[in-house]
Amino acid sequence: YHNLLFYLSTLFFEVSRPRKMTSGVKFL
Repeated sequence: YHNLLFYLSTLFFEVSRPRKMTSGVKFL
């Protein structure tokens, strides 16, 4: 569950900062 939570948190953070949207996609 920790991984999912971390992923959700990262995704939300990325959405807040579209500047690093590519980083979020790469993380996926």
